[in-house]
Amino acid sequence: MNLGPIAAFLSSCTWAVGSATFSRLSRTYSPFSINFTRALISLPCFLLVFVLISGGVGPAIDSYRALPVERYGWFTLSIFCSYALGDVFFLWSTQRLGITTSLAIASSYPIITALFHVITGGTVGLLQCMGLACAVGGVIGVILTNHQNSQEKRFGRPAVGVLFAMMTAGFWALNAWSVMRGGDGLDAAQANSIRMTVALVMSSFFSLLIEKRFPRPVPASELKKSGWIFWLESFGGSYLYVYGLSHSSVVVGTTLSSLAPVVVVPVAVLMRIEKFSIKRTAAVALTVLGIFLLNQGVGP
Repeated sequence: MNLGPIAAFLSSCTWAVGSATFSRLSRTYSPFSINFTRALISLPCFLLVFVLISGGVGPAIDSYRALPVERYGWFTLSIFCSYALGDVFFLWSTQRLGITTSLAIASSYPIITALFHVITGGTVGLLQCMGLACAVGGVIGVILTNHQNSQEKRFGRPAVGVLFAMMTAGFWALNAWSVMRGGDGLDAAQANSIRMTVALVMSSFFSLLIEKRFPRPVPASELKKSGWIFWLESFGGSYLYVYGLSHSSVVVGTTLSSLAPVVVVPVAVLMRIEKFSIKRTAAVALTVLGIFLLNQGVGP
């Protein structure tokens, strides 16, 4: 049984929970600090798991040494497009648009990934054209309906939020592509131990570059309440994400891992971040349907 698609879908569920929490925390704490904390919590877990499955510290070190440089390059690019900048742009966008709208736009990244697939030799079909129309229409619908239903206090211009969310989609598409290339044939714990090590370095670097300060971990008082979500998303979600994308086709893996907009709607409602809206929910569903049809129209 191929567990890759199941893992990809479950990763979208963990991101739905995590992103709602991180969006709330980003009102108080720097996105760089949030991402630094995510990597700080998950890195020891990934190292421990990989040492155990490798049979000891020595064999684990030998496995790292045996990896070609290209693998480290792909994982570095992956982190640059996620923890270092991609996720930061996403959290900035949520402050201007709300979590649901930002996710709806950013999670359209399978469209970009599908374009990569077409460029590298895939085919374009009628379903792909239909899917693109549904996805674009759904995103527009979410944007139009969300402003009347969100309880979030907005900061900054919505247009800037849309730009940030669109940039996030591009980053996340490249992140998915990098994970597939770098993680192919590797254990997810090993791949993520490299990614999280790079994440600590790059989060620190960009925090110093942009905010002129070293990222501080989220305070222990906050982690007492939401620490389990950090662990669930950064360790469990990252494990599922890398495993799912490296054990699925490019179109299936990215589509299933992008379903957070559907999952986040009930999560945001339960957390009282967003009001329930039938119109908005239908628009989000239309977006995901478009992504699904788009990828069905892409040939192998």
